[in-house]
Amino acid sequence: MAVTVLVPASLQTLTCGEARLVAEGHNLRAVIADLAKQHPALADRLQNGDRLGKGLSLSINGDILSTGLITPVDDGAEIAILPQISGGADDMFTVRQLVHMYRSGELQLPRLQRKYVWNTKQVCSLLDSLYRDYPSGSMLRWHAPKDRSTRRAAVSVGPSGSPSYMLLDGQQRLTALYAVWHGDDVTLKGRTKSILFNMDHDDHNNDEMTETAVAMAEDRNDDDVSHAGHIAFAPATSALRQNPNWVSVTEILQSSRVDTVLSGLGMNSRQDPTRNKFLNRLKRLRQILDYRYQVVTIDQSRTYDDVVEIFVRVNSHGTRLSAADLALAQISTIRETAVDRVEGIEEHYAQHGYNFNTSIILRALTIFADNLRRCRFDRLNTLSARQIENGLDLTETYLDASLDFMRNDLGIDRSALLASNFVPLVIAAYLWKLNRKPRKPERERLRKWALLALSWGRYSGSGVPMLEEDIREVRLKHGLDGLMRRLRQSRGSIKVTPEDLTNRDMQNPMFKTMLLAFRSNDIEDWLDGGKVSWENIGVSQKLNIHHIFPRSMFKNSGRKSAEINDIANLAFINAESNQKLSDRHPSDYLIRVDPQELRKQCVPQDPQLWQDDAYDDFLEERRKLLARRLNQFLKVTRDA
Repeated sequence: MAVTVLVPASLQTLTCGEARLVAEGHNLRAVIADLAKQHPALADRLQNGDRLGKGLSLSINGDILSTGLITPVDDGAEIAILPQISGGADDMFTVRQLVHMYRSGELQLPRLQRKYVWNTKQVCSLLDSLYRDYPSGSMLRWHAPKDRSTRRAAVSVGPSGSPSYMLLDGQQRLTALYAVWHGDDVTLKGRTKSILFNMDHDDHNNDEMTETAVAMAEDRNDDDVSHAGHIAFAPATSALRQNPNWVSVTEILQSSRVDTVLSGLGMNSRQDPTRNKFLNRLKRLRQILDYRYQVVTIDQSRTYDDVVEIFVRVNSHGTRLSAADLALAQISTIRETAVDRVEGIEEHYAQHGYNFNTSIILRALTIFADNLRRCRFDRLNTLSARQIENGLDLTETYLDASLDFMRNDLGIDRSALLASNFVPLVIAAYLWKLNRKPRKPERERLRKWALLALSWGRYSGSGVPMLEEDIREVRLKHGLDGLMRRLRQSRGSIKVTPEDLTNRDMQNPMFKTMLLAFRSNDIEDWLDGGKVSWENIGVSQKLNIHHIFPRSMFKNSGRKSAEINDIANLAFINAESNQKLSDRHPSDYLIRVDPQELRKQCVPQDPQLWQDDAYDDFLEERRKLLARRLNQFLKVTRDA
């Protein structure tokens, strides 16, 4: 079976400069034997008797090796050689020790690390694994020189001076464990959530149950706790806090005597089987602090470039880091402050309602630094420090201008209304190439292209190749003519028809265009006449998506979810009204709604279409009205 072997720069003198080798073998010993046929010097360096060569370690598909040369390898596996790594199975640290090192500042984060990104579902999953003594991977640290700069952790750790070690792999796990133990609430979608432990959980749990229940708990805060009744860990809600079987993980980890928790619940009898079961489980929970991680250490002699290469290889498999995170780590070797700069740009746009992730900022950087030639990440590590700085300057300047245009001319004032983050990049590139403020006719044509690109999902599927096509049109000065020509070529027709809206739900890009069109008419709430807007401060007045024919009406109808959530069955009203109308039949309440407001949202006004048996006819008629309104909004009057 064939495997790929990645050779670091420091060992490529043994392979005639080759960085990637292909070898055969069912385990590492056989792979090294096969390498000896091609590059005997490398094989000698890799193997010392029955052990790996001194100062070397290997990772297989991103997992650092700890079982020796007999480790089996699968067909197609990727083996990375990690030079000058000391440690191994004997370098074991408890969670208690690691958190102490993190808190004291002895273990810090290098600049190349990404931000803390875990949500409460992932934290609960980690706690569940440690509680059940399941494997949780290893960690990787660097015995760093004193002059290396660090980045701020997501929790309130100790001194920020020169650390003894920098954490390369394990930040998400260690930050989560620190936060849970020391009471730093975990943030999810702008809300803080502490973690609770269920003393009455099922003994036999599974990831699917945990994931589903935790996801539900994140979005609920009512009196129904049945969705979390069987799992061990869940984010706190008011209902779970009121259930005596659920206790704070932080309080248990910080408590010296867990039996006092049970005494507070009136469980004092040592003969009570429930008390003894709960007591044993609380003791197991506290043992999380004694869970032992293998920590592999990179020697202090390694250069920053070597460390970045190791970091990228270890994190290039699975879902731990995105391609953008890895690209950002690589350019940090060219311009170490690039990580802080990129994250600063992300935070700037987040404050204005646009959630652009690292990927979008780096795409923009590539576009501007490479003079509109490429937008792929593999170009980034060829840039100079000056090109990176200039590219980031242009990114801020022209993304600002792009978003001002989208806010003022398109009505897109937040990410929730943006069907693709690539459209702002093309607008930014166009404005840069134009090198002046667009005149009114240019703004109108740019508005039309942007709305059509968003509505028709121009960058759905093969997004990056399409983006490169459009950036090329801008670079070659074909401008808006070239962009519209490309769009027509990919679509055939840009006019919206009722058939284009058939079997479409709120995930379809046209749904957001529908909301933009309705907002341009200043829609009002169907019950209280108030403005329907995200800007409303009161929770009861926030914009909600409303099913005109309620979902409850279809409970036993046999209709598929896609039919019930059809775009033609959706409207926009305020939260309080949506709750009042949630189960009301349209024939009961539409008759009381201002006809002008129904027209603004393209709702058919024939009462016969509001009846149970007329649902399909209602959808068909509303699609016609929606298509007409969308074409007006998009300023499309003909095919082609």
